[in-house]
Amino acid sequence: MKDILLSPYKFVLKLKPLSQNAAKQPFLRKGSKFPILLKTSAYRKYEKELIRLLDQELTTLNAISKELSESMMILHLAFFIPKDKYFTKKGKENKTVGDADNFVKPFQDVLFSKLKGMDDYQIKKVVSEKHWVESEDYFIAVGVEGLSG
Repeated sequence: MKDILLSPYKFVLKLKPLSQNAAKQPFLRKGSKFPILLKTSAYRKYEKELIRLLDQELTTLNAISKELSESMMILHLAFFIPKDKYFTKKGKENKTVGDADNFVKPFQDVLFSKLKGMDDYQIKKVVSEKHWVESEDYFIAVGVEGLSG
């Protein structure tokens, strides 16, 4: 979390994260040996809501696009899960909450669709954390910094 606070570009979104497993579903076309991945209805809903929230962060997103368009970067993500969802009734960590790294790709794909002239290949490093919060709401904290050299 400290990395996000130190990032030059940062913002927090009130949104439940979506895992990669819930975002895409394999589909095998007739006559094909290899499945393609299709967006699930949960992903389409998540994508729509995330775009709406990112539109409220246009000042920060435009600054990232302007200042880091030619740079490699570090993406810091912290996913905050309500305590009652994060832990089981016995107080153990709930394994169904999702892995911190499994939340990254769906978020990253939508984020970079909003960053003009940028592509997620520019990410050199991802720092992903998962935390619990006393709140009943889910949050995603985002920090972006450029890499020099």
